[in-house]
Amino acid sequence: MRYLLFTIIILISSISNVWAEPVKVLGKSVAGLLTEDPKSMFHAILLEAGKRAGLELQVKVYPGKRALEMFNQHMGDILAPVQLELMHSGPFKVPVIGCEPVSTKNRFVYTHPESSTLSSLKELEGKRVGLVRGYRYGDHIDHNESFTKIMAANVGKLMKMLDSKRVDAIIAFPHSIKKFSKKIKDIHLVYDKKSPVTIDNIAFAFHDNERGNKIRDAFSKAIIEMRNEGILIRMTQPMEANN
Repeated sequence: MRYLLFTIIILISSISNVWAEPVKVLGKSVAGLLTEDPKSMFHAILLEAGKRAGLELQVKVYPGKRALEMFNQHMGDILAPVQLELMHSGPFKVPVIGCEPVSTKNRFVYTHPESSTLSSLKELEGKRVGLVRGYRYGDHIDHNESFTKIMAANVGKLMKMLDSKRVDAIIAFPHSIKKFSKKIKDIHLVYDKKSPVTIDNIAFAFHDNERGNKIRDAFSKAIIEMRNEGILIRMTQPMEANN
């Protein structure tokens, strides 16, 4: 009986120690979606999930590469956001796990209205395809040698390149096209809404150790609650686009 009581006390003490210090979040800066502003989309989701999990979060936002380097050096508990499909083939130098996705977003092939709508990577063979420099699209795109990759700093520049026919197609998220369409007038693109070329589950990364697993589990539970209550879909509206 004493042994059982001792075991329970140790277990409770272990769990308590995980929450004893603030949970440090390393945010990868995403214009309009993750900034130091607590009202920016991912920042707000992190705070809400942390509150539901009973965690004290310290959120700091850095350029993506810097945030990743700090996470690899164990200078933070959470890296946000990440694409689950790219985590284990990605640039992590430490064991890593992901939580429940907060959003699922698909990329599509966009073409000029005067061109044919393209529905698959096969149809891109021999073409010039615009991609955003520094982004990862998955091995089936990043290492695809059947088409020529033309890099640009952002989706807005790619849209202009497609409009002037300097590229034959671009690959992008609908919400990114919508965002830049508000700034760039009179550029109209077409895509096949039923044929995404990537399916991206957006979530947060945690260290695959005792502390990281406990924090991840608490976050996943909170995210599921938020999804079931309809809160998550409202909070992710900035990433939604009119199809």
